[in-house]
Amino acid sequence: MINKTLLISLISIICLYSGIARAKNGEDTPINKGLIIEKLKMLDRGIEKTREPVANSNNKEIIQMFNRCCNTREMLSDLIKEERFNKATFDQITETQKQARDIMKLIDQEAFTMKKLKKVEKDLSEKAHLISSSNNKKANELFATASKNRLLAEEAIKDNKINLAAQYLNTSINLIQQAVSFANGREKIENAIEQLQYMLKKAEKNAQISKKEEIISLVNEARTLVKKAVRIMISGYHDEDYAKLAELIDIATKLINRALRSSGVDFAESIRLDMAQLFAILNETNKTITRSNNPNAKILMDKAMKMAQEAQKAIISKEWKSAEEYIKYSYKLTKTASATEF
Repeated sequence: MINKTLLISLISIICLYSGIARAKNGEDTPINKGLIIEKLKMLDRGIEKTREPVANSNNKEIIQMFNRCCNTREMLSDLIKEERFNKATFDQITETQKQARDIMKLIDQEAFTMKKLKKVEKDLSEKAHLISSSNNKKANELFATASKNRLLAEEAIKDNKINLAAQYLNTSINLIQQAVSFANGREKIENAIEQLQYMLKKAEKNAQISKKEEIISLVNEARTLVKKAVRIMISGYHDEDYAKLAELIDIATKLINRALRSSGVDFAESIRLDMAQLFAILNETNKTITRSNNPNAKILMDKAMKMAQEAQKAIISKEWKSAEEYIKYSYKLTKTASATEF
């Protein structure tokens, strides 16, 4: 036979927890002292969980929120002692529980932001020598801006603007990565790829003229490598990609040079064809830039035209190497002008 006292206790517990479940689901439930006390215990656990993290925080907003929770808890305790509780008391406990959870979210966010701040400080310290010794103007500018963003993040943290601080730190991390890329020779790599693209066009044209299978095969192989290098460059490469890019550039350069030497196309004739192609590109680009009315693009196009004219003079003087350099520089200026237009 079941003990009567035990049975009553079991029924009380079932009623108590079914009351809490109904309250959680927003259902009407009788508010009794047992239900309130159980709910209050849950609140106490939430407050105790936040007590130590709050004590370690310097965030005034978090401290004030915690103090309000504790004050509300004391008020609720007095109401229960005096048997003056109702549905509003239950709702107040629920709201205070939510506030305790919000405090924990803010503490976690603050801790994550402080961890990110330390990472930025460490990166700035570790990369400072690399950047300064690179003598790369772009790298130094990006690094200085990253350092400024770190200071702005510190100010935002002092003002309890954690979200704003996180934004500054994210920007700082990206700027440091870019600065390191330029310091490691990103500019040199990109210039090499640009030069490679120019040489590839030249080799393609020679392959068309010579119609030799061997030359066409070399050019196709080089084209595949150049496209691969460009894809890596566009995707935003990292430190570990430099060796891969350097290898691709080296192999593609050898293939293109071999194709150019073996094509049998006269160098002087090749330069004259380059010149004709350049003027066609200059004229087309100039029309577009004139319509856009962009002053910066116009300045670049004027320079590109002057380089083309110098190339023409060098061709007349049969200074083929000089002509080739002027043509390459004119191509580069035209490409930059075209990008500036947008």
